[in-house]
Amino acid sequence: MVAYALGFFGLAIPHRVIALQYKELSVFDRLSSYAPQALAVLRIVAALLFLLHGTQKLLGFPAAEFAPPAFSIFWFAGVIEIITGVMMLVGFFTRPAAFLASGTMAVAYWMA
Repeated sequence: MVAYALGFFGLAIPHRVIALQYKELSVFDRLSSYAPQALAVLRIVAALLFLLHGTQKLLGFPAAEFAPPAFSIFWFAGVIEIITGVMMLVGFFTRPAAFLASGTMAVAYWMA
């Protein structure tokens, strides 16, 4: 049995047709169109954080009390953070740069 609704000009329209016309979108369906912009913002913020920490280690900006000796493990970490931060910021080999940067952070975590 099909339920009928009173449509425009008093025409009887099956309820199934009305349900198909007014399909509700879930929150994820509505927000999925913004996925590229959200991923770009996330990539840029992560890149700026890596740049911040790399420049703090190597250049002393912003205001760092610790200056690692050249070719120490901290110096290499700063170089990797600056290089991968720039690569992620401009979108050049983003996935390999993020993989290398996350490996650097894993080493730093296990050393701390």
